[in-house]
Amino acid sequence: MTVVAWIAVALTAFFVVRPMYQKYRFGVLLADMTSIVERREGIQAYLGPETYGSEYGLPSPQGIADTIAFERGLALLSRKPRHVVTRELAKNSIVAASMGRPGRVGAIALLIDILVSKGIALGAEDFLKSYS
Repeated sequence: MTVVAWIAVALTAFFVVRPMYQKYRFGVLLADMTSIVERREGIQAYLGPETYGSEYGLPSPQGIADTIAFERGLALLSRKPRHVVTRELAKNSIVAASMGRPGRVGAIALLIDILVSKGIALGAEDFLKSYS
């Protein structure tokens, strides 16, 4: 292949494939963060609020991994526009409701509340104003 062909392939990958991959990673990140919230809420509902991430008073490996992943996710989401984060979570909530997963819908609502309190997502009123 000639140098021009390689440059064309590189530019195509950069301008076509990269944005698609970024959207995919964004969706995976939101799904992972929702799963962490859903898992935490399920454990707390079953064992009590002080038990998440602890086993006999010590942090469990899963709790530590979830905390690290959640903090990393917050850092990554803070780079995205707030209305985009809220819009994607709202779409995920609609999909979860249509699949008959009320626990997932509740976890998404709680995640939105957490993100709004940290300034990463928009509240319902502000979100509706941004699209009117």
